Amino acid sequence: TGVQRVSIQGEGDVRFVSGVNLSTQGLTLEAGSLDINDSKITLNGAYEAGFKVRDEMTLRGASTIHSLSPTGKKSSKEGGAKTLNIISGQLTLEAKSEIWTKNAAGKSSDNKPIANLQIQSGLISLDEAHVGSSTFNQSKAGDVEIEAEGLSLHDSVIGSVNSTQANAGDVTINTGQIVLAEE
Repeated sequence: TGVQRVSIQGEGDVRFVSGVNLSTQGLTLEAGSLDINDSKITLNGAYEAGFKVRDEMTLRGASTIHSLSPTGKKSSKEGGAKTLNIISGQLTLEAKSEIWTKNAAGKSSDNKPIANLQIQSGLISLDEAHVGSSTFNQSKAGDVEIEAEGLSLHDSVIGSVNSTQANAGDVTINTGQIVLAEE
């Protein structure tokens, strides 16, 4: 069997060097700063997951954080919706990096979200990156909530996608300043 839960605590820098592939049912990470380079973090949704980074959290080199609803979960009533929580002083996603929640394929009996995403940050900067949620069953895609003092998007996407007849998730962005740019 795989790792059930992972807890990482560091007062200074935490770095995922190139090629890390972490798959776990739950993750709690607290650090002064977090640098994820050319790595994949897959959360299999059995538990809440969270990143609490005092300063800067950076994903680069096509790094991904994916939070998946548990396979076989038939509705949001089975243990309630799981949320990926990210709190940081600054959040930066470089080219082809993404943070995404996904409802697993399979049968579902309701149209309520199973895998949600919440991000709170002083400044969020996305450069050719993706943040959001999707569904591959009849449960609503996860809700996406973003709260930031400033938000900068360059050829990037924040959204929610449905690949079935279920609803896309709600996307709520609360920011003091937003900059949108394309090449």
